Amino acid sequence: MISDLAQRARSGPPGWFARWADIEARASLIRWFEPLLVPGLVQTELYARAVLGWKPDSAGAEANLRTRLARQTVLDRAELRVVILGSVLHREVGDASVMVEQMEHLLAVGSRPSVMIQVVPDTPGVAGALGGAFAIATEGTADVAAYTDSIVKGGV
Repeated sequence: MISDLAQRARSGPPGWFARWADIEARASLIRWFEPLLVPGLVQTELYARAVLGWKPDSAGAEANLRTRLARQTVLDRAELRVVILGSVLHREVGDASVMVEQMEHLLAVGSRPSVMIQVVPDTPGVAGALGGAFAIATEGTADVAAYTDSIVKGGV
């Protein structure tokens, strides 16, 4: 099982994620909950590099980094509403300078009229949300897809 997970990690984004990226690119509104990390759509390059850099295949990590950063263009035309747990802001990814840059970026992106970033405290009342991240994409007035993520697998 561990060797299967390692192989999946080396092989780049899974095929199902391409489906989500296509939906995300068409969405007029994306609502995202993240209990562990800053969501990819609002990550800085250094933060994303630190998140993706654990993979042994650096070429795959670079391709994933370019894809993640390119997805951020959706912020130029769609609304984004993000809810993250407070511990996300205290979890050091990379080093202190990466986190400072990431916090400044969140403030800048969050000042856009089309972006709302909310931080909720880690309390027992939200403990059930620790199962994983999820996002909901809306086109026009209809929710068209949901993306769920966990440590082992994601899906659309």
